[in-house]
Amino acid sequence: MTTDTFRHEDQFAHLDSLSDWKLEISKQDIRGRPLVTPTNVKIGMIDDLLVEKGAERVSAIKLEDDRICAVERLEIEADRVIYHPKGAGVAAGTVAGHHGDARHKEKRIPVVEEKVAIGKRMVDGGAIRVTSNVVSEKVAKDLNLRDETVKVERREVNRAVTPGQADAMMEDGTVEMREHDEEAVVQKQAFVTDEVVVSKDAEIRKEHVEETARRTDIDVEKDRERNKRR
Repeated sequence: MTTDTFRHEDQFAHLDSLSDWKLEISKQDIRGRPLVTPTNVKIGMIDDLLVEKGAERVSAIKLEDDRICAVERLEIEADRVIYHPKGAGVAAGTVAGHHGDARHKEKRIPVVEEKVAIGKRMVDGGAIRVTSNVVSEKVAKDLNLRDETVKVERREVNRAVTPGQADAMMEDGTVEMREHDEEAVVQKQAFVTDEVVVSKDAEIRKEHVEETARRTDIDVEKDRERNKRR
């Protein structure tokens, strides 16, 4: 590779750094391929494509060792790129610097429009929790209770009896009288007095939803003053 092949890097911009640029023919993206001589001696690996400032075309390649070579001397093959020295010419059907990988001289302005999709989704609206607790309270009532008491007392009696009555009275005997008392009795029985029913209802409500959708408007204005000066 002769020294007249090299150019100063500050003349170029790296293709990777130009976000709005791309190769017209993707097959001519030769980054990562080896650069070899016509006798297949490896010169280096192609690292990047360089766009000449102001020319809007790929004009050079950059090797991994930072050497720069003009594309006019390159012949692209499937798995390699052949460098032809000055004076040897470029084989028919190969790509020169401005042919095939050049962009159209045009500038593109994207027209963008936002599409707004309004829908609905289910969200958690909270919960109602009902808890039953057992509480105790005292129930009191005053009762009148009857208590019986057996009394034993002796009374004086001065009454004459017949001999027969006297014989009957003179026998052994026992008299028993039982006492009966009242006592408080407490009984409990459970009754269902109320029911708490937990359920839910759904209702439909209308809600007005607004969102801003942006779009690109294109205004074309002709410079008439410039045309008049011409």
